[in-house]
Formats: sequence, C-alpha cells, structure tokens
Amino acid sequence: MNGNNAYYNSKTNNTMYPNEENLNCLDQFRFIDGRRYHNEDNANYYFPNDKQESDRLRTQHFWVYEIWKGNFSSPLKQKLENGNMTVLDIGCGDGTWTLACSDTYPNSTFVGVDFSPIFPSPSSCPPNAGFLQHNVLEGLPFPENTLDFVFMRFMSTFTQRDWEQLMSEIIRVLKYDGWVEIMNFVPETTNVGSASQLLTDSCNNFFESKNIKLLSSFDIKSLFEKSNRITDIHCEERSSPIGKWAGRVGQVALLNIQCALMGIKPFLAPFMNISDEQFKHLIDKLDVESNDNHAYKSTYRVFGRKAC
Repeated sequence: MNGNNAYYNSKTNNTMYPNEENLNCLDQFRFIDGRRYHNEDNANYYFPNDKQESDRLRTQHFWVYEIWKGNFSSPLKQKLENGNMTVLDIGCGDGTWTLACSDTYPNSTFVGVDFSPIFPSPSSCPPNAGFLQHNVLEGLPFPENTLDFVFMRFMSTFTQRDWEQLMSEIIRVLKYDGWVEIMNFVPETTNVGSASQLLTDSCNNFFESKNIKLLSSFDIKSLFEKSNRITDIHCEERSSPIGKWAGRVGQVALLNIQCALMGIKPFLAPFMNISDEQFKHLIDKLDVESNDNHAYKSTYRVFGRKAC
C-alpha cells in the first residue's frame, strides 16, 4: 500500500487515485436514469455506485452507529488501541467505516476493499488507512494468517456458493485468534403496511431469481459453525424505528430505505412489472405506512474467533 493513501487495482496491477480520470467509464460503468451502476458480469450487484449512493452509505453508517453505539461488537477495542493490528473492511463502499475506525484507533492499520472505486480522496485519509479495488469473489488478495480482524456489513448480493467460498477465504487470511464479524439487515421488517410488504417480497423474489441468498443471523452462525474453524461465536441484534414518528433516527432510517429502493428501481420495477410512476407511488406510501404502523427494521452482528 502506498504511503500517500492511493488505492490499488488488483486487476490492472496499477496504483489508482480516486480523483484522477483514469477509469474508462464506458467499460467500468453503465448509466441508467441518470444513475451510475457497475458493468461487471461477475458482480451480482444492483445498487448504484455514484455520489448519491455514497451519500446514502455515509448516512447509513451514522444511522447504524446511533443504534449500536459502536462500529463493531467483537472484543477488540483494547487490542486496537494498543496497536499493531491489521483490519480488513470487506465491501467498504465509500470507506466511512474504514476511516472512522482508523481515526479512533491510530495505532492500528485499516484496509478497505471493494470493486467500486468510490473511495475518498487521499487528503481525507489518515496515514493508517488505505483502499484496495478488488472483487472479493475472486479471492482475498492477502497471504494466509495476516489479518487480525475481518469486518463485513450489508454485503447481501452473494449466492450460497459465494458465501461459502468467501468464508473460506476469510478464515485463510485471518491469524489464529483473529476475529471475523458480519453485519446485515434482518430480511423482514416489523409492523409493515401493504406497500412495504409488497416491496419487501418483491426484493426477496428478485434476489432469489438471481440465486442471491439473503442470509439471516442463523445462516451466518451456521456458516461459522460448519467451517469448524470459528469459535466463541456470538450473535447480537438491534432494532431501529422507521418513520417520522420516532424522531430524527426514524426519519433517517426511512429516507435511507427509500433511497436504497430507488437505487435498484431500474431492475426491481421491471421485475415487478410496474411502471416507474407506480414504483415511486409505492415508495411514497412507505412514509405514511411507517408512521401509521410504527415500523421497525433490525440489524444483526455475528462474530467469532478463529481457533488455533
């Protein structure tokens, strides 16, 4: 990793700089309805990767932090403070989690990896943070037993085989006694209305049609257990209110969900066989339904330690 906080493109073996126009947009991306999306056949990902999505991810980070009162649950705070720990953030997106942790723990090193080059500029990075452009479904580009902590959140667009292969890779690169933590949304939403239920069911059916497996905390725990290499497994869950009825946190949660759904509209609306206008009407109804029903959305964290 270069000291100037550039990021490395594992496909081209070149060091890349986020502010330079050195990416061939016609090859890297496709543009739909004014939004920018991935253009890789082997990347089963349907959310945008533009500035608007970066803003959503950043807002999502602080919403989740407010609910959990922390960036992770694994028992590593003291070790990270002591230093000499190497942490990998898989699917780092815009890099908010990576940067937040690197700022809190300046004596440890944090690396974010994602196949989308939407990382922050080098001037925004502390010296103990760096980024790597890489598709993790092609393996993790690290030697065996080199990482102390592997963190991953909201990475949902994997097949069952992808999950199993990635889990094997995480175990391979973790040091003995290193920790892995996976965070995600609980697939179901509590106290939903008709529009919310229709959108939730449609999302689940769409992803199933792509062989994408939306894992529950029980599924992740089972992955850990079946590996026979992860011990001290813990599972935690937190609920977040959705809607204006719950104040600012609820408003932020609702807006984030609406923006995420609008991001996948080019794929979800045709799958539902409805027009863009009908889709937007459903999104607008979420506002009313979440307040009338006092909706909740839960997230979970499953974490464990690599056994010797």
